[in-house]
Amino acid sequence: MTNNFIAGTGSKDSPRPVSKIFKFNGRNMFGTVVDMDETGWKILIAQPVRKAFQSLWNILTLIGLGLFLALIFSLFIGQFLAGKFSFAVESYIMQASSIADGDYDLQWPEHKTKEFSLLGQSFKRMVQKINKREEELRQMSVFDFDQDQSIEGWD
Repeated sequence: MTNNFIAGTGSKDSPRPVSKIFKFNGRNMFGTVVDMDETGWKILIAQPVRKAFQSLWNILTLIGLGLFLALIFSLFIGQFLAGKFSFAVESYIMQASSIADGDYDLQWPEHKTKEFSLLGQSFKRMVQKINKREEELRQMSVFDFDQDQSIEGWD
């Protein structure tokens, strides 16, 4: 005797179980009707809707809770990183303000971020070039001043 039970309400070629919600003794039930072709019976497997979908609701609740916690965690991490970023930007703003006021002897903060590190190097080069040009201007001023004095001496 071979077991060729085919579940479904269709034929052996197209088995299709039928599942739906129905009321039984005043309770909402979820059930599936299965054909047993060898016996010709139809079997109804049913359980209360709440119990049938409890695992699904538990999984969806856990997924929702996990997504919520991930969102909260990412917001805290984002706030932390934004604070570090704004602190770095603020330090460079203060350095640029000092350069604008003529204070060129500054200590540049070291940053792990490549872009901030490159910005710091650019500021250092800028300060070096400003110092060099100011020195050249001072030398030219002294030279011009010496020529002016000697010219005035001829009068």
